[in-house]
Amino acid sequence: LPEGAFYFFMKSPIADDKEFVEYAKNNYQIIMVPGSGFMRPGYVRLCYCFDEQIIKNSEENFIKLGQDFNK
Repeated sequence: LPEGAFYFFMKSPIADDKEFVEYAKNNYQIIMVPGSGFMRPGYVRLCYCFDEQIIKNSEENFIKLGQDFNK
């Protein structure tokens, strides 16, 4: 079995990627990594190598997080 991970970068809805990561973690238990740690400030890194059910269960929190920044 492969022992790797899959990641993607998405643009943070606010300029401070670290602040966005903390907000997501504290309010919705969504764990992301600030893109600034990978020389990509303003972006966040998400891992998607989890069981499909875990990803599906987090959908509601991702929607709520998005709504918080699209008002």
